[in-house]
Amino acid sequence: MPGDTPTGHGPGGNGAGDGATGTTPEGNPGDELSQKPKEGGVSDETTADGMIYVGGLSAQHHWSINPFGGSLVMSVSIRNASPDPVNAVAVFSVNHFFGGQVGWKDKVSVLELEPGESRVITGRVDRLAQWTLVMGKVSVSRLEDHDAWGLGTVTRDRWVLFFPWFLALIAAMAVSFAVRRRRRQRLLHPADESGPGVNDESGLGEDDLGPREDEVTPGGGLSWPPLPT
Repeated sequence: MPGDTPTGHGPGGNGAGDGATGTTPEGNPGDELSQKPKEGGVSDETTADGMIYVGGLSAQHHWSINPFGGSLVMSVSIRNASPDPVNAVAVFSVNHFFGGQVGWKDKVSVLELEPGESRVITGRVDRLAQWTLVMGKVSVSRLEDHDAWGLGTVTRDRWVLFFPWFLALIAAMAVSFAVRRRRRQRLLHPADESGPGVNDESGLGEDDLGPREDEVTPGGGLSWPPLPT
C-alpha cells in the first residue's frame, strides 16, 4: 500500500515506543530497522524489513495463591504492510532483573496476515514466582526468517513490577515473632529491664542501702576489709 511504505532505512530507527529494540546482523543495511511516520507525529510501530510492523508491548501480571506461580500476559499488535499475505511468529518471554529467563517461552504463530491487516497477538508466561521486577519481551519475525540468525526480527520489551505477596507475608511473620518474643522476655524477666544492681522493692542500689553486717565492728564502727564470718 502506498500510504504504508516506510520512509527509509537507517541505523537510528529503533522505534519511538519505550523499550523498542531490534536485532539485525551486521553488514545487512537492508534489514536495519525503519519507522513508519504518520500525520501529526511518529508511530510507535517498528519494522525490520518494511513488511511487518510491530506496535508497543502491553503486559499485565496475574497473581496466584501458589508462591511459585503467577503469570504475565502480554499483547502486541502486528500489521502487514506488504502487498501479499504474510506468515509470522511471535515468541513471548520473561527475564528477571539479573537477566535469566523466568518460566517458559510462549511461541505464537500468526498465519495468513492479509495486506494492510492488523492483528493483536497475546502470549502468556507462567511461573513468575516472587521475582517482583521482571522484563516482558516479544520477538516477531516472518515465519520463513524465524531462527535465521535473527534476520528480520523485531523485539519489543518493557519492565513490569508486581507485589511479592509471599515474601511480604514471610517478613510480616518474622516481625510478629520478634515482637512477641520480646514481650515474652519482659514478662518472664521483669528485673532485667530495671538495670543491674537495683533493688526491686525500693528501687535503690546496693550502695544506697548502707553497710552490710559483716562490715560493722562490735563497737559500732566500720572495718575494712570486712571481718570474716
